[in-house]
Amino acid sequence: DMAFDSQEVRLAVRAVNSGRYQEAVQILMRVQSTGRDARWHYLFALAQQGAGNTMTAQEEMQRAVQMDPNNPLYHQLLQQYRQAGQTYEQRARGFNMGAMDPSRWCMTCLAVNLFCNCCCRGF
Repeated sequence: DMAFDSQEVRLAVRAVNSGRYQEAVQILMRVQSTGRDARWHYLFALAQQGAGNTMTAQEEMQRAVQMDPNNPLYHQLLQQYRQAGQTYEQRARGFNMGAMDPSRWCMTCLAVNLFCNCCCRGF
C-alpha cells in the first residue's frame, strides 16, 4: 500500500511502473536495511526481473514470501519466477556451451599460427 511507503519506495514504484528498472534498483538500494520489509523485497524483485536479473529476482521474491507468507501475490510471482528460471535452465542445457569454450579458441589460434609459420612462412 503506497500510503505507508517511504518517499524512496514511492519513487521506485513509479520507476517500475514506467519500465525504468535500473533506476528502480538504484532507488531501492538507497533504502536502509531497517526499511527493507516484504514489500521492499517484492519491489526489488520486480525491478531486478525487469532489468533481466532473473535469479536475483527469484531470490528477492523468496524473501518477500518468507517475510509475508500470507500474501497471495508474492506466492504467485515467486511461482512465475521459478517457472521462468526453469525454462531458462532448460534452454541453456540445450545450447552447446562447448562451442563457447575459450580453451578451444586458444588451441585453434595456436594451430592456425603454427600452420602459417610452418607452411606459409609467416604469410
